[in-house]
Amino acid sequence: MKNRFSWSMVFPLFGLILLSEARSEPPNIIIVMTDDLGYADVGFNGSQDITTPELDRLAAAGTVFRSAYVAHPFCGPSRMGLMAGRYPHAFGAPFNLPNTGLGIEKYNREGIPVEETMLSSMLQEAGYFTGAIGKWHLGIDSQFNPNQRGFDEFFGFLGGGHQYFPEHFQPIYQRQVRTGKGHLNDYITPLERNGEAVDETEYLTDAFSREAVHFVNQAATKDRPFFLYLAYNAPHTPLQAKEEDMAHFPGIQDEKRKTYAAMVYAVDRGVGQLVDALRKTNQFENTLIVFLSDNGGKLGSGGMNTPLREGKGSIYEGGYRVPMFFHWPKQVPAGKHFEHPVSALDFYPTFARLAGAELPSEKELDGIDIWDAFLADRNPRPGQAIFAMRHRLGFSDVGARRDQWKAVRVYNSPWKLFNLDEDPREQRDLSPQHPELLQELVQEAKTWSSTHTNPRWFDNRKAQQQWEEKKMPRHEETFALRKLSNKEPAPVKPMAGNALYQESFDIDPGYVGAKGPNDNNISFLSYGAGNSGFPHLQPGQFGGTSQYLRDTRLLGSTDGGQLRFGSHQTIYEKSRNRSYLTVIDTSKAVVGQYEVSFNVSDLITPPETAVYFHLWEGKDSHQGHVTFQVTYQTMLPELVPTIPAIRAKGAKLHQVLVENELKENGRFRLRFGLSEAGQRGDFLVLGWTQVKNGGTSPLPSLAVDNIRVELLPEPSSSSSPKALPAAPFDQSGEWELQREVSDEFNGSQINPRKWNNNPGSWGAWSWDEANTYQTDGRLHLQLDYAPHVRNQTKLFYKSGIIRSHHQMTYGYFEARIKGCDLFPGACPAFWMYSNGRQYTGEVRYCEVDFVELQMNELNRTTKERDPVNHVDLNLHLRLADQAGNVRWLRPGTNPELCAHHWEAPWDPRDAFHVYGCEVTPEEITWFIDGQEVASEDNEYWHLPMNVTLSLGLRHPHIGWVGQNIKPVPQAATKEGFPTTMEVDYVRVWNKR
Repeated sequence: MKNRFSWSMVFPLFGLILLSEARSEPPNIIIVMTDDLGYADVGFNGSQDITTPELDRLAAAGTVFRSAYVAHPFCGPSRMGLMAGRYPHAFGAPFNLPNTGLGIEKYNREGIPVEETMLSSMLQEAGYFTGAIGKWHLGIDSQFNPNQRGFDEFFGFLGGGHQYFPEHFQPIYQRQVRTGKGHLNDYITPLERNGEAVDETEYLTDAFSREAVHFVNQAATKDRPFFLYLAYNAPHTPLQAKEEDMAHFPGIQDEKRKTYAAMVYAVDRGVGQLVDALRKTNQFENTLIVFLSDNGGKLGSGGMNTPLREGKGSIYEGGYRVPMFFHWPKQVPAGKHFEHPVSALDFYPTFARLAGAELPSEKELDGIDIWDAFLADRNPRPGQAIFAMRHRLGFSDVGARRDQWKAVRVYNSPWKLFNLDEDPREQRDLSPQHPELLQELVQEAKTWSSTHTNPRWFDNRKAQQQWEEKKMPRHEETFALRKLSNKEPAPVKPMAGNALYQESFDIDPGYVGAKGPNDNNISFLSYGAGNSGFPHLQPGQFGGTSQYLRDTRLLGSTDGGQLRFGSHQTIYEKSRNRSYLTVIDTSKAVVGQYEVSFNVSDLITPPETAVYFHLWEGKDSHQGHVTFQVTYQTMLPELVPTIPAIRAKGAKLHQVLVENELKENGRFRLRFGLSEAGQRGDFLVLGWTQVKNGGTSPLPSLAVDNIRVELLPEPSSSSSPKALPAAPFDQSGEWELQREVSDEFNGSQINPRKWNNNPGSWGAWSWDEANTYQTDGRLHLQLDYAPHVRNQTKLFYKSGIIRSHHQMTYGYFEARIKGCDLFPGACPAFWMYSNGRQYTGEVRYCEVDFVELQMNELNRTTKERDPVNHVDLNLHLRLADQAGNVRWLRPGTNPELCAHHWEAPWDPRDAFHVYGCEVTPEEITWFIDGQEVASEDNEYWHLPMNVTLSLGLRHPHIGWVGQNIKPVPQAATKEGFPTTMEVDYVRVWNKR
């Protein structure tokens, strides 16, 4: 066990007594809560690239908590736990509140139950002047608003997130109100002051800091203590920062990390302004300042949680163990670290004691008063556990920490046991050595969960549907322990009815180095029979960590010498050892799930090194999937690799579909379909496809475990008729994949049997088949500046399009798309249209736009333009009357053009998103990332149509620069070209 520093060795007993008793009046209390701030992203926790001087000064003069937890790894439930003093599961709040932009009117409008007396109400009753500033996320209806829940003053927003620059979000909101188009999203609604909208002009973080200073000045005029809940939404996405704050971080090259750092810097500046106001009003000496984050940092959005495992959303430490300190002159010990576990749930009873407040009668609390234990530097809850639970699809992730021990089950894998004092990274599973201790902790967690109530709300309708279909919460399965063994697998040992076994093969241990342009940038990996002992060195000289590697092999030849992987030069030294290969033989398998004993921990891999295994197909066809857990950790943000991809090797497979990529640590699923006997396919389950900085960066630490194979049963026809197919395979029996159109784009060229990529041209540019190509399992549509002549007309651009040969009228259409870099000026689109030669009644042409991105459309009335996160979902018609007169539907015509404009809380250029649309004879419904965002009655759209993907300029009649295209400014300077839209897949389904 780690030795803890004892204050009692330094301070005599009377010193502690003075600390606890030398106050004559209740303190002012300030909670400064940040949003998605990483454990390693503040100076007082060792950040090397983000500077937080104001926070560090307070932390140095106070006490830093090394093992501080929140009640949940997501924003809303975490905040509810803090304010209620109870785990959110206890009152039915384990999910975020639904986003107002996703049809909240179809949910119960909920919040913390009114019978739960909040911390603010208790302090208000005790005579405190109370204020809440910033993000609320605890309920939007009037009964759940801050002014009804114990706060005298409120300034901020009610939802779960917000854009930061008023000049960006206010015009969007005002335009939507005027036009009545689309849904109003949380992220663009006006800020409020005590229930009234305000016209804010400052960057949001600065505005919240300004209001905090105002509140403190106002409190100085009161003859009573105050409680301030200052809830910054920074550094939560969207990542938006002021240029002058970005300029403070010239050494950070990664743009996301740099923006994130600037957002944290703005918070730090605001805390400094708050402290100055406290000093000027003589309130500083009697103010307890508590600083923390609502959950762990979000990996992939700039956050880091080193040395903790994973991040936001996870039940590993990085998900809900947060940076925290207390500061209170002459009351909180200065310059100390408190190592024992505490929880934000403890604030409620602890602050009640400090404030001299009476706890509400019959109030149930999960937190404890930690004050005396805190001052004495002893564990405030010896032998008592701190819990965490996150519900997922069909199972729950659970963690239970008691003293230094933590039991955890994630991603539906077996329970594990860690000693956090010795292993804060949660890498060494000690459950085989301590099975009784694991059983105790699991039973405690099971008893704790037995009192939970069913969720009062879900963050979206799909989650609610899945909860009901999976008969959640399924606690009996969650808390079931499996037989544990720490033995090495036999070289060939049948498992689970001969379905799975381990097969041995030879590997050549040694070390691998990813070598950059000079000898000063090398990452070493020691693997095989033992550890070569290369030390962990600082970036800029050598990087990486020497680790023992088992159950993997290096892809490529093993004849020694130098092997090349992309732009990296790999050095390979030979000796001999044995390892194992995971195999499934489906000719002997039955439907069900099978465990695979396969663990790799703290693995540092060069590009294209991977966990690698085979699937064999026997006499029968099968569908199924492989699930596995992946985590990674890097030392510095600029060393974060590009997205590690799940890849499938083996062209003979009938269908190999990939559901997800590693944008965050977590559980990922590779689905497979084998339709012919005797096939064999090799799967590269995990591998880094590229490392930034040309291979000069130390490679990331990686952990892979709990690989599971599941063979799916034959489709059933008993599922709900409302269910959409869970791409890429439907288990409901409701849907059939339309193979004439569906495409994973895994080949080396576009499939000419499915697609026409030279369908003629229109507009102010040309379609050119050279601008459509496939690589790395994706379709690329490229727009470039290429002056040319077509039909005696000089044009400036060429672009890419593909159109399906097969036509469809109804079905579910889905594509996973990443927008292009150029904005404004380019428009990625996924749509279908009739060819004009067919018609029904007066309809001569019809078109369904599943999605149009980056339109930058000009509002003819306001002359304002749509921002990059504006998503268009449109229906077009061309009608002809009996006299043959043709007209397009326009706004204000009868029937009217159907257009929906959805404001996304993200930039479509930054990542892939799934855009879907279900077209039935009665209705057309649009989905984005599985969430329904719009629907229309289907009165006219009944013609056979071609599915289309395209990247074009904005049409001349829209004129994205206020006039016809001739040419656009980017083209004149040739900046921003070429630009490319990427498509991961297209899947089209028919109802059976």
